[in-house]
Amino acid sequence: MRKPQSLANYISWSEPREQEFDLATIESSPNVIFLADADLRLTYCNHAWDRFALENGGERATTGHVLGSDLMKIIPAPLRQFYSETFAACRRRRLACELAYECSSAGLFRLMHMSILPLRHDNDLALVSRLRAEHEHEPERQATVVADHHFSPDGTVTQCSHCRRTQRQQDGDAWEWVPDFLRLQDWKVVHGLCGACTDYFYPRHANVGR
Repeated sequence: MRKPQSLANYISWSEPREQEFDLATIESSPNVIFLADADLRLTYCNHAWDRFALENGGERATTGHVLGSDLMKIIPAPLRQFYSETFAACRRRRLACELAYECSSAGLFRLMHMSILPLRHDNDLALVSRLRAEHEHEPERQATVVADHHFSPDGTVTQCSHCRRTQRQQDGDAWEWVPDFLRLQDWKVVHGLCGACTDYFYPRHANVGR
């Protein structure tokens, strides 16, 4: 998995830049932009949100399905504490948070850059996701075929919330890249966080923004 050289390249804090969030600019932006209110409910998603959802088989993630949804329930459970603390820190400190995250498909590695911006209106937040890198998966991420050891007794597979590798059920420390679990929609998937991503990207939830 391609990673930044250090955590300093993963998350940083800065003064929010003055930006024009007029409707025409947001709607025409190639970047995915969405707004969340004080209760972290989605109040707006731009055209790029819908385009990305449809290009990646997420018809039920388009604007008409998600407006009014609780953002924290959309975020995979293992990452909710991290994002909850990050959102709170943005509001408390009135600082923008910049971070990188992976959003890969079965065929492409994607590294995204997210800006979380506190808005002047109440405690609303604007979230802007930009594509930072996209390319075919490199040889180091060797594809593994679906096998019995990926399934729990009830037929569930566990994927890492960050890198999307799949856990070997009989060996909790072993996580493998199984493209079919990302390509097909018929699997029962729950989310975890592999040891590598936990140690490197999310080592100290409680210290976010301090």
